[in-house]
Amino acid sequence: MGKLPVAGLSVFCLVAGLTTSLWAGHKRDWAPGTIVAMKSSECGAHVSAGNSVLGTVLGTQGESAKRQVVLCKDYTLRTDSTIYTIRPK
Repeated sequence: MGKLPVAGLSVFCLVAGLTTSLWAGHKRDWAPGTIVAMKSSECGAHVSAGNSVLGTVLGTQGESAKRQVVLCKDYTLRTDSTIYTIRPK
């Protein structure tokens, strides 16, 4: 009865050793690549209402809306077999 935990520990060590050795030989699923271009592209606009306390009191809060162009990052990535263009949603 006293040898059961030792046998269980031996089996655990054997399984852990085999799993680790098999995992070390695992081929990676990713391919190396190089970023060949980084640029900014227009992807929308941000409109701020420009509300202020004085504009609210005078009733002119909608007249001074400011429009600002939003730029998003745009990357071009090249691997051995494919060229990827990466943009945010």
